[in-house]
Amino acid sequence: MGVITPPNEDVGIEFIPGRVFGAIKVKEQDQLISFDVENQIQNIDLDKEDMGKLKRMREEETQNRKKDMERLERVRQEEIEILERKRNEDMKKLFGKIDEQTNNVEKLEKEIKINHNNSKQELAEYKRTIEEKVEKILQEVEDNRKENEEQIDQVHGRKTTVEEGLVQEVNTRREENENLNKKIDRENKLTREKFKEHENNIHEKVIDINNKLKQTERNLSHREESIRPIIVIGNENKLIFTGNIERQHTVPFIEFIRSKYENLSFKQMKEVIRSQLQEEALLWFTNKEKELTNFDKLSNKFLSYFWGPSQQM
Repeated sequence: MGVITPPNEDVGIEFIPGRVFGAIKVKEQDQLISFDVENQIQNIDLDKEDMGKLKRMREEETQNRKKDMERLERVRQEEIEILERKRNEDMKKLFGKIDEQTNNVEKLEKEIKINHNNSKQELAEYKRTIEEKVEKILQEVEDNRKENEEQIDQVHGRKTTVEEGLVQEVNTRREENENLNKKIDRENKLTREKFKEHENNIHEKVIDINNKLKQTERNLSHREESIRPIIVIGNENKLIFTGNIERQHTVPFIEFIRSKYENLSFKQMKEVIRSQLQEEALLWFTNKEKELTNFDKLSNKFLSYFWGPSQQM
């Protein structure tokens, strides 16, 4: 039996007859194991390289995210600063409006105090005039009484032939005095009634003025608490209405408001109307504001008051 050498001399294995196939199989298994180990080593090297690339990509992504966050933070800070400046400007405007309304209320209070003092002076002067008239009338009555008493004394001293005429004259004078006393009583009663009526009218005016002042203060307080939106209107878009129809007629004014600001809400429209009213018209609006729930009701009441039958005569 001889030795069989395979064509591949690198194998370096001698094959003995009867064991040839077994030896070849063992050698192939060793080569496969060696190949698998090399492949695994190469795969491990590739995995390490991929892990390095992945790590670098993650670091770059982290840096990019950090830069994005810093940029977003800068933008957010800038937006906050802009909002803060705008809010401060709005607050300044609001406080300026509140100061203006406060000054208007103070002016109204001063006017009410002046009117109240004038009413008191007029009432005192009227009272003095009435008292002087009453005193004068009483003095006249007293003078007539004394004169009548003197005449009666003279009549008793005269002769009997003249007594009847004197008695008749005394009776006439007495009737005249009674009539005069009745007239004086009527005058006194009428004077007292007029005085009482005048005093009540003045008292009602004072109460009405105080109520309007309180209403104005409540409205101002309500505006400060709810911070109603401020509608800024240029002078070129304004019509000022004071209640004097000779200066500005009622109907064109209300139609101007209707057509000019029909797209506003009624709450905003009330603020626009308030800014265009002065004097009597502003007092009327302030007093009636709670009753005005929509523009049609406001228009009807406004025209009824400022363009009613008495104004159209």
